[in-house]
Amino acid sequence: MTATAVTTRTYPHTTVIVLRGDIDETGTSRLRHTLVEMLMHRRPRRIVVDLARATALDPTAIGVLRAAQDSAPDLDIELDLRRPNEAMTAELSRQGLAISPGR
Repeated sequence: MTATAVTTRTYPHTTVIVLRGDIDETGTSRLRHTLVEMLMHRRPRRIVVDLARATALDPTAIGVLRAAQDSAPDLDIELDLRRPNEAMTAELSRQGLAISPGR
């Protein structure tokens, strides 16, 4: 099992949230806190959730991503989910989440 990490990198107008490892209950709590902070307080124009280093997503984490993706347009924020592995892409798509193309 890979250690869970939720880190952020901030650029002008964009915040990148990098998920690493198995996003379990603890990781989901960190992800939720980070997304709420970004969406409600910092409000960058764009949030990118980089899933390239995530190995698994707890169902609750998928729910957190769905809520963020549903809320972002109402806040005039673009939220992109990027680079999930193949299994994660299939699950996120089944759950109705949009995966952004690109690197």
